Formats: sequence, C-alpha cells, structure tokens
Amino acid sequence: MRDIDGQPTSAAFVVKDRQQRIYPNPARRLAPDFYFHDQVYRADGESIALPPGEYDVTVTRGPEYLPQSQSLFVGPEYPDAKIDFTLARWVHPAARSWYSGDHHIHAAGCAHYENPTEGVSPQDMMRHILGEDLNVGCVLTWGPAGIPKNSISKGKIPRYRRKTI
Repeated sequence: MRDIDGQPTSAAFVVKDRQQRIYPNPARRLAPDFYFHDQVYRADGESIALPPGEYDVTVTRGPEYLPQSQSLFVGPEYPDAKIDFTLARWVHPAARSWYSGDHHIHAAGCAHYENPTEGVSPQDMMRHILGEDLNVGCVLTWGPAGIPKNSISKGKIPRYRRKTI
C-alpha cells in the first residue's frame, strides 16, 4: 500500500466474496477491526486472513482519494495471494491549507465505567484516523463529572442545587 507520493501508508479495505459477504466477518471481528464498519484498516505490509476463494478488494483513504478495486484469489494454487495498491487522489485540500479532521470521535459509551476494556482504544482509533487520512482526530472520553460511578449504575444520581450568594 503506497500513497500517491510512493510512501508506505494506511488505508481502508472492503473485502467481499462472490456472494457479496464481507470479510473478515463483522460478527467475528476483534479490535482494531470494528464490527459496525464494512471496512478494515491496514498499513503497508499488513495482511487480512481469508479462507480460500475469490474476492473483490476495494481500497480508499477517505473522501479525497479515488476508490480502487482488484480481484484476489486465495487458495493452495495461490500460495502468495497478495495485491498492491498505489493510491490516487482526486483532490488534496491540505496543499491548499484546508485540513481534514473529526473533532467528535466517540471512544466508548457508559459501559466503559463498568468494564475498562469496553470501547475503543487510542491505538485502534489512530489506525482509523490514519486510514482515513485525517489531519486531526479528537477521541472523546466522557463521564459524569463528579458523580460516583456506583451512584449511576444504581440509578441514584444526586441532585445538584444552585447556591445563592
């Protein structure tokens, strides 16, 4: 995977078999691959494990890039199943001092308080930020400021009163 300038990069890959099933199977994905995305993100030299078969692989790197597709055959007769892409842009806003970003990336919901491994790790989000060619990515972590987590899980949210001076 090379960017338009020939440098190694990360990108978003959508892999489908001839029946249009998505791989890796979204229901069986583990971080850094998300079950709620069709795409997975890989950097130059990384791989995706696939069962034998014929696949269509589409790659892009955010809306500034042109999507590209190739066929891939995996099986004993293709021991080194591999494809190479060199990305192509249709526009380069950063060259004109316009920078892309997502300033509102949700890392986790409230389940994160009961299970710290719930949600998205910064390493996983960075893979997505790089794969979409974002210049800025702000991952949000949120919580009930000053409210003990056990109060919330038991439905006992304290009432705050304004203090008049």
